Amino acid sequence: MQREAAIVPERSASLPVGRRWWIVLFAAFVTTLVVVVATNFVVDPLHLIRGSDVYVVSRNYQRTTNAGRIRTDPPFQAAVVGSSYIGNFDPALIEALFGVRTEVFSVFGGSSREQRITRDYLLGHRPHLRYVFLEASTWGVCGEGYHPFWKFPLDLYDDSARGNAKYLASFESLLFSAGELLFRAGYRSSYFSRHPEATHRWYETWASNFDNPAHIANAIQREIPATQPPPMNDARIAAEASATLKCMDDFISLAKRWPATTFYIFNPPLLQMLLRYREQAGLIAASNIAQEAFVAKIADIPNIRYFDFLAADSIERDCRRFMDVGHFDPAASDQLVRWMHDGTYQRTAESNASISAAVRAIAQASVTCPPE
Repeated sequence: MQREAAIVPERSASLPVGRRWWIVLFAAFVTTLVVVVATNFVVDPLHLIRGSDVYVVSRNYQRTTNAGRIRTDPPFQAAVVGSSYIGNFDPALIEALFGVRTEVFSVFGGSSREQRITRDYLLGHRPHLRYVFLEASTWGVCGEGYHPFWKFPLDLYDDSARGNAKYLASFESLLFSAGELLFRAGYRSSYFSRHPEATHRWYETWASNFDNPAHIANAIQREIPATQPPPMNDARIAAEASATLKCMDDFISLAKRWPATTFYIFNPPLLQMLLRYREQAGLIAASNIAQEAFVAKIADIPNIRYFDFLAADSIERDCRRFMDVGHFDPAASDQLVRWMHDGTYQRTAESNASISAAVRAIAQASVTCPPE
């Protein structure tokens, strides 16, 4: 008896339903990613690929905006680099006095490390700058930390493909792209401006905190300890000065790497009450020793000019010029530029002793706020 052949069902040529859905979802993901990357590439809200006339002014993204401006802004011949202390420097004033187009790259809350990364990136991309103005507070020159809230985009400052890819594929970048498109369409936004100065200038936002006795009194109470610090002995003062000087040596190697650029390095002014507190601890003595030694080291380096604005009593004695112990008003910023142009408060072998004496005199004074 002949056995019947087994009936085998034909295998379907189509994919299982579940697998088809996964492929559909993957295709949708790839399509969305392509659209995001293409949109961010065309709009380029943070100027990392090409420059434009619309700037992101969010402080959270200032470090990224700085990288974009360094890469793609129109040519300039001078730059200012520092923390929020230099945020109100006026490029137009520098241009008028020094005769060169100027950009300001402020790193809000930035340590000396973040400022140094910005500075080196600037010089790497703009190697023919005539002047660079560098904030170099003797209190922060050794600071190596990063800002605890605003992440520094190191992969962008390394010019890595990974950093650019993250920027183009980022949902945050897409939000900025959408915001810029709306801004260009006529919708107002606090995150965008057509003025590059808005990326660094902050005075208008905080103007009510200046010439405000109640505000500065609270700032003094908050930021200057009420108890007197224990004085340091001579050995401790010398060790403190040596550590500061070692960090300042970085400026010497910088000037040697870029001999065609003149560096205006300045120690910014501080509220006198803070100087008085530090004087009592012996820190003013350490600062003076470090700066005097630094000036001796740069005597034969023609492209460094070093200024100590801790001697600027007309600013430091007047608490109305500050909103806290370190942030001074735009008029003070303008004055620092004029002084650097004129050579006022420049430390040299000849002026070292008199400037150190002036700083000590300011720090030892008894000053009222507001001034009498």
